Amino acid sequence: MNFRFFLLSGNGETIGDRLAEQGTHAVDAMSRTLPNLAIALLLFATPLFAQTETYYRVEIVLFANNNTSAAAVEFWPEAEYPDLSRAIDLDNPPTGFSSPDPQSLTLGGIAARLDQSGNYRLIRHISWIQPGLPESAALPVLMGSSGNVVGTVTLTLSRYLHLNTDMVFYTAVDGLPVAARVSDSRRMRSRELHYIDHPLLGVIAEITPIE
Repeated sequence: MNFRFFLLSGNGETIGDRLAEQGTHAVDAMSRTLPNLAIALLLFATPLFAQTETYYRVEIVLFANNNTSAAAVEFWPEAEYPDLSRAIDLDNPPTGFSSPDPQSLTLGGIAARLDQSGNYRLIRHISWIQPGLPESAALPVLMGSSGNVVGTVTLTLSRYLHLNTDMVFYTAVDGLPVAARVSDSRRMRSRELHYIDHPLLGVIAEITPIE
């Protein structure tokens, strides 16, 4: 024989009824609280998983080859004028771009030796700091808009670093005017010296992550 015991409250409800009612209210309250708690946890957790933007110091040396005898035997088609529509001028840099401490530069000695050698002529020694940006957002940096060099250098970051050069070098070969296109896309290793070879215009580049 089974016995069931009921304890009555003052209003005739059983304790079981009251507990069941309280349990229902508790479940309803929890169902309202859990989504809010989950949202709060996500908001607080987001910074923990957000990727920190990496900045790089880009240092470039442009130099001309004074010995143009090898270039004289080459055919130089008419070079298209580079697209400068999105190029940024480091004299008025956008947000995220800045000038490094001159003491941090590492290619000054190389630039001086090239210029003093007699075989080469220093065109430009330039450096800047910028964030690593994907190709869709990368900004080309102006190397020159008039004179001997017109064009840009662009640093992009995807799985690897890449340096894209798109310049035209105006010079003379055997007394004849030449507009030589220097266009290259190079996968870069940070903290390593890279040389982009060309019969008329050489490019030395070094990319250093900012710690």
